[in-house]
Order: sequence, then C-alpha cells, then structure tokens
Amino acid sequence: MRPRPAEAAPTPADATVVVCAYTLDRWDDLVSGVRGSVDQGVGRVVVVIDHNDDLLTRAREALAGRSEGGTLVEVVPNLRVQGASGARNTAIDMVEGGVVVFLDDDATPQPGWIEALLEPY
Repeated sequence: MRPRPAEAAPTPADATVVVCAYTLDRWDDLVSGVRGSVDQGVGRVVVVIDHNDDLLTRAREALAGRSEGGTLVEVVPNLRVQGASGARNTAIDMVEGGVVVFLDDDATPQPGWIEALLEPY
C-alpha cells in the first residue's frame, strides 16, 4: 500500500474570516476587526450583517472589495433567522473548503493571530 501524500498545511490565504455584526454601535470595532484580518493576509473576509439595513449599506460602502494584498472582503445580509447562529449559517453557505474562522464584531485580531490558529493543521 502506498502512503498518502501529506497535505500542505493551510496558510493565511487559505482562511476565511467571518464577522457577524448587528449594530452601528460597534462600527469602529467592526472596521478594526476587518482591517486586522486583511492585514494578516487572510484570503477572504465575509461580513454578515444581521437584519440592519443601515449597517449593511454603510459596511458595503466602506469595507467591501479587494485589498491591495488580495484579500476579498464581502458584505452580505443575514438570509436566515435573526441572531448569531443565522448569520453564521449564512456565511457557511457561502464558503467552500478551507478553514473558516469566526471573529466577534467587537474583536480585533492581534499580529500572528491567524498563524497561531492554523498551526495545529
């Protein structure tokens, strides 16, 4: 029997960070978390806005697009029941393969955060 080749460990570019948000009161934190993820070179950031049209509009205008480093930032509405689980499941429906990391909307990742999360892989 031939041994299976080892799969390459995931890199930050293989990771998708999901941030679910519901209120404009945490706007500065949300922006900091998204930028912190982009700065660490993750491949994709999905921001799911939980039934708040004003926040959805603002986030699409300010955050959506591709960074200079290549990170794709998508801002989408929660298409499921209101709340964290519905918002997270909306994001999971959009992600194919790779590593999915959930970040609270009031958290900012510290340098080395994504590498530390990927290390066990």
